[in-house]
Amino acid sequence: MWPVASGCIGIHAVKIYQVRSRQFFGWFVAIFTCLLP
Repeated sequence: MWPVASGCIGIHAVKIYQVRSRQFFGWFVAIFTCLLP
């Protein structure tokens, strides 16, 4: 992780993390549904 210098950077990092986690979760759900019969 990168050092958080200020609150704005921290909030920006949280937003990026939320977007990445949401994309990963959607990708995981897509693969999981494809594996279902």
